[in-house]
Order: sequence, then structure tokens, then C-alpha cells
Amino acid sequence: MSAKIHLGVVVPHTELIGDRNRFVKAGSRVALHCIVRDTLEPPAYIIWFRGKTQITNDNEMGWYTEIDRTIFGNADSSSNTIGSLIIPCVRKLDSDTYTCEPSNSASVSVELHVLNGEYSASAIMSVAGSHRLSKSVFTCHLSFLLLLQAMGKT
Repeated sequence: MSAKIHLGVVVPHTELIGDRNRFVKAGSRVALHCIVRDTLEPPAYIIWFRGKTQITNDNEMGWYTEIDRTIFGNADSSSNTIGSLIIPCVRKLDSDTYTCEPSNSASVSVELHVLNGEYSASAIMSVAGSHRLSKSVFTCHLSFLLLLQAMGKT
């Protein structure tokens, strides 16, 4: 007697929600998110790091982390979990590498670039990538921003 068995291997993985390079304006609220997918059990924890320093909810800057295990239904049926780092008022000196590290999956990192109102081609490219702007719209926006910068009204 023989039987044919098909096994499906589930490999958990972690993804960023958004670009790996984030460009934001100083003073704005920033929310960094990662999603842990295809886990047999939700992660026991998701830790965020700035560089090599762990971010805790009792920090003096008012930053905090959140975990959402019910994004696609209830906590029992979901195999996806979102971990978030919230920075209520980002400063230029907060530019750094931020890492999402779940207990049961690989970590992922995002580079946060805080701009003091200045415009850069990289910032525009980040917006263009996330919103899928056409090449002509991107060129128009870039030309306009370069003109503003040349006029000294940034």
C-alpha cells in the first residue's frame, strides 16, 4: 500500500510597508510599519531598533510601538501581524536606520531621512515610487521644485 502526500512548507517572512528609504519633513508624524506574514503563531513580540538601540515605550521622546494581530480577521485565524513604530514629531537628528525585529521571523530595516524643509531629488523619487507617478509628472514636479529652490523660496 502506498499513499501520496503533499506537504506545504510555510516560511514566515517580514516585509516593510512602504519604501526602504523614507523621506519625511521635520516636525511631521512618522509611522513605520512592518508586517510578519505566514506564521503558524503570531510573534510573541516585535521589537523596533534605532541603529543598535532598542526603542521602548517609556522613552522620553514620546515614541511608541504597536502590534496589530487582527488586521485580517480575529487574532486566532490571522497569520499576519503588523508592528508599528510611531514618532509623533520627527526631528532632523532622528535620521537613522530603524529595524523591525519580530520574535519568529527575520528582521527588516528602513532608512529614515528627515528633511528640514529642503527638497531633494531622492525625496521626490521616493514619493514618485510610492505613488507611481508618470515620468512626465515627475519631471514637472522636479522642475518646479528646482525653480522654487533657485528663487530661494523653499
